[in-house]
Amino acid sequence: MLTGGKFTYVDVCRIIREQFPEKKELVPNPDTAAKQPESYRVDTSRAQKELGIKFRSLDTSIHDTVANLIALEKKFTKETKRYKEEDSNNYLNLLLLYLFGAV
Repeated sequence: MLTGGKFTYVDVCRIIREQFPEKKELVPNPDTAAKQPESYRVDTSRAQKELGIKFRSLDTSIHDTVANLIALEKKFTKETKRYKEEDSNNYLNLLLLYLFGAV
């Protein structure tokens, strides 16, 4: 995921729940989530200025990532079904780890 600006996990959850309502049961409700004072900010001004890079919006980055994950889910239905059956939080953790590049 390559995006500039400031965001929180609550922002990510809100985007997923709005753009993929059929998956909202897999994502924490941002309205009831614990308050998260910290946000993630990446200063992209130098890359924009010196390299002419135009970063995608957080909404676009999250949408495209989740759409790709859904396509993978369809392809590997048997494996993702196992994760869902074992522990839906495990499935969500895999999603978030993938979203933020830890996997």
